[in-house]
Amino acid sequence: MPGPDARRRDASPQDLGHFTPRAGRGSRYGTTMDGTTPEWVPLETARRDLLPRLETLQRMAESSDEHERAGFFRGIAHLIRRARETHELMEPFMLLSTSAFQGFTLTAPEAMVLDEALEMASHMSEVLARDDGPVH
Repeated sequence: MPGPDARRRDASPQDLGHFTPRAGRGSRYGTTMDGTTPEWVPLETARRDLLPRLETLQRMAESSDEHERAGFFRGIAHLIRRARETHELMEPFMLLSTSAFQGFTLTAPEAMVLDEALEMASHMSEVLARDDGPVH
């Protein structure tokens, strides 16, 4: 029996906000060249859009000798990298949502990157929580 990622879910660009859905040849936004809606692949989207922000947060923490904070973001990134099924993204998304309760002191640039990551994870969680029908 195929796992949850075997059935891809269509999502409109409006549903994905600022996320870039994977589109067919020749198009990154809107509809593919054959006029169909691009498919949204959650694992690829998390790795492409969320991992770079987590890695940035990790590097920023390491450069400030904030090893606990760096480890927190490193651990979340590791969970996303090792995820093989869509449902495995929920754990790192939930962990990321606890970042405000970790007691970290962030610079303005770090807070901005974290806000972007939180917004992405929240939006992706919302889309994933919808039923198995097409996303409108």
